Amino acid sequence: MKENHERFAVISDIPSSVLKDMLHYMYCGMVEDLTPEKAILLYEAADIYNVQHLKEDCAVYLCNHMNE
Repeated sequence: MKENHERFAVISDIPSSVLKDMLHYMYCGMVEDLTPEKAILLYEAADIYNVQHLKEDCAVYLCNHMNE
């Protein structure tokens, strides 16, 4: 793999803002300024990268905000 020889990895399957929010969640346990749109994108990213707690938190948030 190219990443084995490089000091970086290219992540192109999710937007950089979503990656930033996912990393913030992984380090701090929360997402700032969560909206239904952001929760959907984070849910998808959490599913791709198997971040189960984030996926569950996004699902709960979306269930609680279905009428917005």
